[in-house]
Amino acid sequence: DKQFYFNYSLNEKENLNKRLADFGVTTEDEYIIVHPGSSGSAKDLPVEKHFQYLNMLLDEIKKYKIVFTGLENETEIIKYIIANIKPENRYNLIDLSGQLDLKELLILIDHSKLFISNSTGPIHIAGALNKNILGFYPRQKPINDIRWKPLSENAKILMFDQVEGTEIEPNLIYNTVKGFLI
Repeated sequence: DKQFYFNYSLNEKENLNKRLADFGVTTEDEYIIVHPGSSGSAKDLPVEKHFQYLNMLLDEIKKYKIVFTGLENETEIIKYIIANIKPENRYNLIDLSGQLDLKELLILIDHSKLFISNSTGPIHIAGALNKNILGFYPRQKPINDIRWKPLSENAKILMFDQVEGTEIEPNLIYNTVKGFLI
């Protein structure tokens, strides 16, 4: 029974929304956050899997914006994902990599419909906020979900094993994401 106490003021939220409006999103919109990197703190889901499941999702579900978050040094990963999204589906993609401080990221996560990420710090913010989470974790100890899963009641973890070559299929990711949205 963990309790976390994160807070932010209405003024902080309004200031963030003013900044976000320049990117085409606010906390009032319906959006999913995809945080594809981990800055080396974890083994990441192969980046190709992200654009594969996102293409499937964006073909069917158009109502959600996809907001990419990450550090500035993860911008290239996000640009690569966006470049591999079908052109007709790119209108709802927003790249906020390197744009947010920690408090702004917390506010953004707090208003998201779903947070998708590898094992990295922001997934634990989402967990503490009890958000819907799809996390990607390697099977190997000690970096697996047994020790590092987010503490949300609404988290679904998909496991992969890069050493043995067992990866998560895009259909499984797509169906899991869709399960959160429908």
